[in-house]
Amino acid sequence: MFADLPVSTHQPQPPGIPASAQAAPQAITSFCDQLRFRRGEVRSFTMREATAGDRRAVEELVTARTEALRRRGVNCVTPTPSALDLIGARDDLGGPMAWVFCQDDTVLGCTAVLDRTAGIGWSAGHRIEPALMLSGLYTHPAPQYSEVGWWITCWLRDYARCRPQVQWLRGTVFSDRLQHRVLAREDGWEAVASSLPHTYLLQSQPRPLPELPVVNRGPGDA
Repeated sequence: MFADLPVSTHQPQPPGIPASAQAAPQAITSFCDQLRFRRGEVRSFTMREATAGDRRAVEELVTARTEALRRRGVNCVTPTPSALDLIGARDDLGGPMAWVFCQDDTVLGCTAVLDRTAGIGWSAGHRIEPALMLSGLYTHPAPQYSEVGWWITCWLRDYARCRPQVQWLRGTVFSDRLQHRVLAREDGWEAVASSLPHTYLLQSQPRPLPELPVVNRGPGDA
């Protein structure tokens, strides 16, 4: 699921989300619908479907994250499928299967979203439960974007809430350190028993979108 998703225990004060943005997930299966997070009129953050025009930016993001992990001595497992594999694909209900999180025109995160539980370790019982599955979640390695992965998962839990009968948002991580960081946040993620070494199955029930913080505060921001 997460390519070493950066999770912080720090909770910045949120600027709030306009009521129009809070209602947007009910219609996000539409091709052009977007959910935006704003602070004044300066910055705009968008979670939207990945398109063919995003391919180069997503490739560069994945490379930057992978190289940053390797410099830290982390053996990066490449999750499949990724957003790059599923650009333009639709699930059984017509929902996009590749997503990007952007600041204006800059891609800061990406993930594939499958409409069923898949991958090693999940039982036959898990696989028949209605669920969405994250695969290949990558975020920009710069420290000022350390909350992007959390934002993406928060938004997707709300997306799952708006999908018919979906009971879980799920994903698999392959890092002891990362698994501990995700669970330490106490943000609704829970571990599913796994007998595989360094393979952690995580799931969270769908929930409404919380108020989200801005990515970073520049000069002059309160």
